[in-house]
Amino acid sequence: MTGLRHRDDGGIVLGWLFRVALVLSLLGVAAFDVIAIGVAHVGIEDVASEAAFDAAHVPGPKLDAERAKVAASRVASDADARLDAFTLAADGTATVTVSQDVDTLVVRYLSPLRRFTVTSATASHTPVR
Repeated sequence: MTGLRHRDDGGIVLGWLFRVALVLSLLGVAAFDVIAIGVAHVGIEDVASEAAFDAAHVPGPKLDAERAKVAASRVASDADARLDAFTLAADGTATVTVSQDVDTLVVRYLSPLRRFTVTSATASHTPVR
């Protein structure tokens, strides 16, 4: 047994370690996108609710739809969202629809999943007068 020497350069271990790192990286990117979409869906509900509240509680002696819309729009823009629809009823009930684009790493480039990157919510609020 003096002839052959076996040299182990760690190729098997490095290959296995590379695969594990690759899988963990892909799972991390997928988790980031899922969490970003989930947080955006929860957050947009809060934005819509706050915009409706602010629109319904615009100070003044009478209803002013334009000032109420500006108040709702300001809340939406402060949250990097868009005011898509606004109505102010005769009783002062403000109804708003807001939407927001979700910042994802991969999902925005996949056309079957792209619909998840835009989130919207509608909320109403009636002031106590």
